[in-house]
Amino acid sequence: MPARSKKKSGKNSGAVDRWKALALDVLKIAVPVSKAIPLVGNTLEGALEAVLYIIEVKDQVKTKREQCDLLADRVLSITAAITTELMKSDRETLARRENSVASLRGTLREVKDLLDHLTSVSLIQRVLERGEVDGKLAVLNQKLNTAIDNFNITEHMRSEETLNQLREAVQDMQNKQNILLLNSLLQPVTSASFHAHLLLGSMTQMAPRFFGYQV
Repeated sequence: MPARSKKKSGKNSGAVDRWKALALDVLKIAVPVSKAIPLVGNTLEGALEAVLYIIEVKDQVKTKREQCDLLADRVLSITAAITTELMKSDRETLARRENSVASLRGTLREVKDLLDHLTSVSLIQRVLERGEVDGKLAVLNQKLNTAIDNFNITEHMRSEETLNQLREAVQDMQNKQNILLLNSLLQPVTSASFHAHLLLGSMTQMAPRFFGYQV
């Protein structure tokens, strides 16, 4: 029985790792796309950049590795859920979320700075700062809890359904950006065609008088 239980645990762990890898891939695509979100785009872009850095550096910390790994996992799942919501929100909702998005970005930057510090901490610092680091980790986890409350999301969202929702939200934003880009490219052509049509019409009207005959 114990071996069976261990196998099941390993299977669940593999599923979670797969979800994290796929979510990370989608968030990488979401970084440039997020700028198109009204009101909060630039702020969310900064938040997502911090997340990518956190995931990259978490395996390099020299102390509190397990706690930092768990913190980074929470950062990924929570930010993925919030990104999905923001990409689907209307302008009125986004206006209400501005302060919360800014607060989230601030929290993620604090996580980034802490993990960055722990990648180069000396042995003596590890001993001297042990209690301080524990306190910072507790505070950051509490701030992530606040983000969950502010955005009314659930942290336990690692499922195929939620991952598909994130993919769809990012794809929709990409499609909107492509349409805007296409319109911006077509606008000069359309404008030139309109002016050419006006010029042709004007010349057609002036031709009889210029050549001295009526059509």
